[in-house]
Amino acid sequence: MEPDDEVQVLAFSSQVTPLGLLGPMREVGEELINKVNGLFAEGNTALYDSIATAMNEIEHARASAKQPRLYGVVVLSDGKDTSSRTKNFDLMARMPKGEDTESIKVFTIAFGKEADVDFLKDIAERSNAVSMKGDESNIEMIYNAIATYF
Repeated sequence: MEPDDEVQVLAFSSQVTPLGLLGPMREVGEELINKVNGLFAEGNTALYDSIATAMNEIEHARASAKQPRLYGVVVLSDGKDTSSRTKNFDLMARMPKGEDTESIKVFTIAFGKEADVDFLKDIAERSNAVSMKGDESNIEMIYNAIATYF
C-alpha cells in the first residue's frame, strides 16, 4: 500500500473487533501489521456482521471524505458464517446492483480446504470485485493482485 492509502482492519470471530482506527498507512500501518501477525482462529464466525460493519465504516468515511476515493474490502475467510446477527439475505440486499463504478468493492479470499467458494465468489461478483482461492503459499501474491485494483 502507498503511504497515503487509508486502511483499517476488522478481525472477526464471534464478534467484529476493529484492530485500530481508519488512517493513512504511514501512520497506522506498522501497528496494524503487528496486530494482524498476532491473530489466530478461534470461536465462531460473524462473517456477515464483519462485511456489513466494513461497509458501514466505508460509508461513514466516504461521507466525510474531501475528495473521491476508491473503496474496497478484502475478506479472508472460509465463507462460513456461524454467529452473525446480520442475515445472509440482508447482507446480499446491501450489495451493489449492476455495474456501479462508485460502489464498495468486496474482494474475497477463500481460505481453507472446506471454504464456501461459491458464497465468497457471489459476494465479490455482486460488488464488481474478484474472488480468489488462497492458502499459505500464495496469500501474499493474492494481496498484491488485489492491490492492483486500486
